[in-house]
Amino acid sequence: MKKYLIYGGIALAAMSWYSQKKYKEAVTVLDTLTFSISKISNIKLVDVISTKPRLKFDAIFSIKNNSNFDFGATLSSKIVVKQIRVFTNDDIFLAAGDLELFQVNLPAGKTMALPQITFYAYVKDLLKVIGSNYEQIINGDISNLRFEIDINAFGKVLTVDV
Repeated sequence: MKKYLIYGGIALAAMSWYSQKKYKEAVTVLDTLTFSISKISNIKLVDVISTKPRLKFDAIFSIKNNSNFDFGATLSSKIVVKQIRVFTNDDIFLAAGDLELFQVNLPAGKTMALPQITFYAYVKDLLKVIGSNYEQIINGDISNLRFEIDINAFGKVLTVDV
């Protein structure tokens, strides 16, 4: 009986060490991700009657893994992308999109397109930002935007600022 407890303890320690290693790799990858907008479509005005009308639109983002670690494969079942929020560099909230992305497989140095995400943005906030950055937005330059991504990884919610 004592022998089984020792073997069980060793196995538990090995699994714990492996999970911690994979968690550290995942955090490294998340810190090096870069985003770009591939496509915006289905732009509609919603909640027009309310005091806070919103713009609804679909967007497809591309994500690039700039790290030396493959992101996915053994990690994909333990990592879920939950939400993407868009802010200006001045921390003005612009839009949020919810998703449940389970199968993330992004090899080192490669780019992948996320599935289409529906975003909602308050028109008043968008107009403030668009007014001063009209030319950049028309040309697809998103350098004045900041993204926050909520990721559930290994039972912990991480917010990555990209």
